[in-house]
Parts: sequence; structure tokens; C-alpha cells
Amino acid sequence: MAREAMELNSLKEHYLRCVRCGQCRSVCPVFAEIGNETATPRGKVFLAHLLASGELKADVEIAHNLSLCLLCQACTRECPSAVPVHKIITAARGLLAREVPNTLQKIVFKEIWTRPSLLNISAGLFRGCQNLGLTGLGRSLGLLPPALDLAGKLPRRPARSFIKEITRPEGAPKIKVGYFLGCTTNLIFPHVAKSTVAVLSRLGCEVVTPQHLKCCGLPRQKTGCPISLQPLRILILTHFSTRTLM
Repeated sequence: MAREAMELNSLKEHYLRCVRCGQCRSVCPVFAEIGNETATPRGKVFLAHLLASGELKADVEIAHNLSLCLLCQACTRECPSAVPVHKIITAARGLLAREVPNTLQKIVFKEIWTRPSLLNISAGLFRGCQNLGLTGLGRSLGLLPPALDLAGKLPRRPARSFIKEITRPEGAPKIKVGYFLGCTTNLIFPHVAKSTVAVLSRLGCEVVTPQHLKCCGLPRQKTGCPISLQPLRILILTHFSTRTLM
């Protein structure tokens, strides 16, 4: 049995606890938007159960249904049976990534997301396509996935273009801290990064933001792509330790 299938089967006692009460529906933002039963957390848990038992075979439609989850864990916190929905969905995605590989997803997360320079170029091209209206045209023709709308219009400048590697504290220095500037914050929410560094500096922190960090690996892991996080962890710790933070 493949590792991904074993991981999903190891959660059997959890997904069998789901009694389909529907309480998860009240807190699921995806269900609120889509309104279909397959979009509910309980629907996804049931799909995972059928996958694990072999009653359903992995296919593109199931992969799509299980992709419609933000892993926000609102349903996990709400569930009266304490079903860890986010863990079940992540494990099912791992199995689906093996059985129904997504070529585009592999290219994005393995080839682009792990190379900061290539990611920046891709973001710039995507921003240009947005400005020209090409992404909207692609979606209307069914050539691009609706998920591209989630990011909204990319800001003109990423956070790394204006956040220095070393930001000095305002007033007397109290402590040196490291700030891991992730891909999403850098490219989609640069104002959040700017505010974070400004607050830390105002509180007397010297803020170190390494310029050459790679992806933390979380997007690949949560979408089910097989990845060992240990090399990424070592790389991140090395970047911060060389700046006397560890």
C-alpha cells in the first residue's frame, strides 16, 4: 500500500466519527459561497472515507471537490465529534496527488515556487496579464481556473522591493528578531509585511528579513504534493542563524 493511502487509512477512526450532523456547514466559507453538499466539510470527509475504502476510485472530479477547501479549520473547531477535517482532507489530497497528478500544480509548486527569481518573474507576467485584461478573458473562455480570482489584482510592488534586510529600531534597541517574509505576504499582501516590520521597529526591535529565503513548503504540503520539509527547514534556519538570531 502506498504511503499516501496508509496515511489516509490511519485517520479512519476520525472520519468514522462523523455523524453527518451538518454543524460544519454553518461555519464553512466555501459552502457559503458554493452551496453544494460536496462543498461541505462533511461531504469531503465522506468522499475521503469512500476513497480510503476503495468504494470510489480517484479521479479528476473528486480531486476538484477536495480542492475546494481553505483548510481554515473552522469546521474542525466547530465539530461536536472532534473530527480533524483539515487533516483528513490534506491526507486525501496526498492520495489524489499520487493517483491523479496535476501537471500544472507540479510545475507551479516544484519548479516556480521554489525559485524566488522565477517566482518574481512569473508574478510580474501575471500582473501584466491582469492589467491587459487577459486573465479575465481566459477565465471567461474557460481556459483559466476561477481560483485565479482569489488573489485579486497583484500589487504593483512586492514587499521585498521596499523592506530592507535589516530594519533598525526606532529609539533604543531592545531585541533583534527575525521576520520570515512568505511568498503570499510578499506578492499579494505587501502592506501587511510593511505594517508588521513598522510595528516591530516601533516596539524597539531590530528586524532581520533575509532576502534569499525560498518557499516554506506549506502550499505544496497542503495541496497534497509530496515533499520533505526538512531540507527547507534547514535552509531557513541557516539563513537566520548566520544573522546571529539563533
